[in-house]
Amino acid sequence: MRVLLVVVAAAAVYLHTVGLVPDTVAVANGTHQVPDDVADAVHRHVPLLHQGWTLRMMACESAFDPDARNGSHVGLAQHAERYLADRVARHGDGATLAEFYTDVDVQVLVTEGLRSELGRAPWSESEWCWA
Repeated sequence: MRVLLVVVAAAAVYLHTVGLVPDTVAVANGTHQVPDDVADAVHRHVPLLHQGWTLRMMACESAFDPDARNGSHVGLAQHAERYLADRVARHGDGATLAEFYTDVDVQVLVTEGLRSELGRAPWSESEWCWA
């Protein structure tokens, strides 16, 4: 099992290194540089089929700023704060709410958990941008 995990992790690093992870994402509101930590977290935690959409959605929602705030919505994917504690508890793989605010991996885990549970519906208001 450990050997398989090492191979998978090495493959993810290799894919990012050879350029299969985009350096930029073009969406309706512009072209955004994908930070390495965001690209790496998306590729660790999001199934390949959903990685492109996740990157486009995050470009639209926060321009890849994990500290982004728009009213009561926060983070890379602009989660509503009133639901955040529950979402972190359900999808954060044991992370705390405080870690959500400081750890890109936790933000991506929670976002992917919500996407796998509810689909793209939580981000439908920004569909004009990422579709």
